[in-house]
Amino acid sequence: MVFDLYTIIFRFVLFGLLAYKVKQMICSYGIPYLQQEVESERKQHMELLEKEKLLTSTQHRLENQMSQQSRTLVGLEKKIQQWHNVLVADHQERIAHAVRVQELVNVKRKQQSLCLQRAKDAQVVIPEVFANVEHELALRYNGDAGKKKLQSCIQALASDSML
Repeated sequence: MVFDLYTIIFRFVLFGLLAYKVKQMICSYGIPYLQQEVESERKQHMELLEKEKLLTSTQHRLENQMSQQSRTLVGLEKKIQQWHNVLVADHQERIAHAVRVQELVNVKRKQQSLCLQRAKDAQVVIPEVFANVEHELALRYNGDAGKKKLQSCIQALASDSML
């Protein structure tokens, strides 16, 4: 029985030494490794938090830029629409002016045509009228005195019509 007691004590001592060595190895190698891993995970976590903050701030900045650009775009669209309306009104005004000018030109052409026709008629009719008048007056005033008076009258009328 003593042998069994020594064996049990010896085994407890061996177990204690083994447990002590395992504890010492865990403290020497395991805990520093675990602390290093925990620190590494903490650093990764902090980096991820910083990246998240950076991405969030970037997202807010981009959203602000997009809203600003959207407002600018709306303003530009309004200005383009106003410019387009001004151009359309100007184009319509030019068309109306061109129509008025064309109408005035047509009226002027009609007047010129009428005046030209009257001038042509006058060039044809007046010599015939003068010839007929000369012949009738010559018949009425058979003598030379009548002819001279008729010539002076015709010359006076011809010079008046030329002016």
